Amino acid sequence: MTWDDVDMKGGRITFRQTKSGKNRLVPFNGVLTDVFRRMEKTGEKPFPFLPDFVTKTFKKYVKEPGVKDMSVHSLRHTFASHRVMAGVDIKTASKLLGHSSDKFTEMYAHLKPNHLRAVVDHLQF
Repeated sequence: MTWDDVDMKGGRITFRQTKSGKNRLVPFNGVLTDVFRRMEKTGEKPFPFLPDFVTKTFKKYVKEPGVKDMSVHSLRHTFASHRVMAGVDIKTASKLLGHSSDKFTEMYAHLKPNHLRAVVDHLQF
């Protein structure tokens, strides 16, 4: 990702060379807007790391407190589940995750049993 891929006015990032081979536009919120605005543009890339830097760093930080079976990829599961439990439909969650099929998103969107109970409890008949 380069600074040219970050559209501050549109609030989105263009990801190139994705697994599907297609470019993908991903919206971002005000929190990331603030992060980008505070960053110094000292180079071509906002995050000039080696490809596996995030994965290795993440593993290091979750290993220290003894968290097991956690990866950067786990955050995708969490994102999908929280979006669906917040009322976002599977199709929209699928688009946000960049999946080619809603079936992939359904595998990620593990709903908590309490969430299902709360939905049924709201029924008035």
